[in-house]
Amino acid sequence: MIVIKYGGNALPAAGDSDPVLEAIADAFLDGEQLVLVHGGGPQIDEALAEKGIGKNRVAGYRVTDEAVFATVQSVLSGTVLRTIVNYLIGSDVNADWFISL
Repeated sequence: MIVIKYGGNALPAAGDSDPVLEAIADAFLDGEQLVLVHGGGPQIDEALAEKGIGKNRVAGYRVTDEAVFATVQSVLSGTVLRTIVNYLIGSDVNADWFISL
């Protein structure tokens, strides 16, 4: 089993290709068992800014209150996860079983 951490900075813009996701798709199609753990820091920061919620960090870590948590959850399980899943489906990976924990 291979565990891959895919950061939010790596997320491709709509229509762009991504060699990392292509390699993940190829490995999956070759029968590898993969766990893909994704981030979404830039996307979270953008969503927080759009909502007028300041980002509070302590020693480099995001401080997460209820308002921030709701936004983080929405971005990670919505925007970021859907972008990754749609990309993988476009690469012939049966990615409809992907979940966000």
